[in-house]
Amino acid sequence: MGRKKSKRKAPAKKQGAKLAKSFDCPICNHESSCEVTIKQDKNVGVVKCNVCDEKFETTTNYLSNEIDVFTDWIDALEAANNGDSDEGPAADHGPLDD
Repeated sequence: MGRKKSKRKAPAKKQGAKLAKSFDCPICNHESSCEVTIKQDKNVGVVKCNVCDEKFETTTNYLSNEIDVFTDWIDALEAANNGDSDEGPAADHGPLDD
C-alpha cells in the first residue's frame, strides 16, 4: 500500500519594496518633511513641506508615483536655479531673422 501524498504549501509571494511617500525637503533640508499626494481624478500631484510650507503642483498621469512628482519638483528647482525656463526649446531664442 502506498502512502497518502501530502499537499505542498504554495511558496509565499515576495512583496516588493514599498515606495516612499515622504521625502527630505530640498529647501529647508528637514528629513521626511515633504509629503506627496496624487489626485488621480484631477491628474494633479502635490508636494508640500510640513516645516517651511513650500508647495509644488504638477500634472500626472495614471502611471505616476509619488517619487515622480517629487523628482519633477527637484527638476523645476534646478531649472529655476540655472535660469532655464520651462516654455519649450524656442523660449530662449529671439525672433528668427532670415
